Amino acid sequence: MSVPIQTATVFISYSGQDDSFASQLISNLRERGISTWANAGFKPGETWVDQSQKALKESEIFVVSIRAHSEDSPWKFFELGAAVAAKKRIIPIALGDSTQPPALPAILSKYPVLINPSPLEAGQRVAEAVKKASKESRSN
Repeated sequence: MSVPIQTATVFISYSGQDDSFASQLISNLRERGISTWANAGFKPGETWVDQSQKALKESEIFVVSIRAHSEDSPWKFFELGAAVAAKKRIIPIALGDSTQPPALPAILSKYPVLINPSPLEAGQRVAEAVKKASKESRSN
């Protein structure tokens, strides 16, 4: 695994049905030296809620997977609301069998949506956002 070379941390919010996609995206980003956080790998009894809130607060970019007709958890929408309130860069990724994005929550209507990207394509787009965020944070 490479050492993170970017200052931006990417928080990835996804539901269980997107485990495979999220795992590949995380791997792709880490291969690029980008620090990621996703709600995975916790052991029973660990305080994942506290760790999740801390990671969201420290992240600069929030990636969220959305599916049509999915049973998204209320927790995903809590994370999304917190990301919007904290003025994070938000990258919605629409996954599924359609070339059209699913009906998005109103809160996401102002963000460009990646529609059915491969994990490699999504990784490239997120890496571009990380690079931009890193440049902006250095210039401030």
